[in-house]
Amino acid sequence: MKTRVLEAVAYLKPEIPSSDPAPVVSLSDDDAPVMRQFLPGLLTTYVIDAGDTFAYVQGRDLRRAVVSEEELHRQAVVNLAALAEHQLTIRENGTVSALFLDGNFEASLLLLDDLWTNRLRDYARDPIVAVPARDILAFSDVESAAGVAELRAVVKRVWSSCDHLLSENLYRRVDGRWRVYRYGSQ
Repeated sequence: MKTRVLEAVAYLKPEIPSSDPAPVVSLSDDDAPVMRQFLPGLLTTYVIDAGDTFAYVQGRDLRRAVVSEEELHRQAVVNLAALAEHQLTIRENGTVSALFLDGNFEASLLLLDDLWTNRLRDYARDPIVAVPARDILAFSDVESAAGVAELRAVVKRVWSSCDHLLSENLYRRVDGRWRVYRYGSQ
């Protein structure tokens, strides 16, 4: 069981706002998926490829495998990095670039610090990123007004027509961490 849990990949999901009118489902610690806050509105979860779907790592899985949440997180990020190492492609389109992986984990690439501090520095020294859906990660340099405008346009297009939505925010890397970008305040 421990091996299976440690095959999990870190995966970003939207946080359901407390103002959401949908009924609340209460789960025990054993039944609840393991989650941790990543950014305001975004949670890191952990999924295992179950063939035609993903299975979320639940509290019971950690307990049975005798794995801590911290150990799970570290290994799941390593697993995401390994996936990116073999499959990641970068495409430039004018002032904006996009990352492509497998159609599920593009937005989760925000979790890979080394990718942003080293590998993508030639594309954006001061990156600003849009992750409107799980399969879309577009970025530009914050100094490019045209790039920032295009990222906002990407979010608007995706938000009105796609599924697996994540965030309408743009995010900027500040001191090695992602922050919600508010135009004119940073």
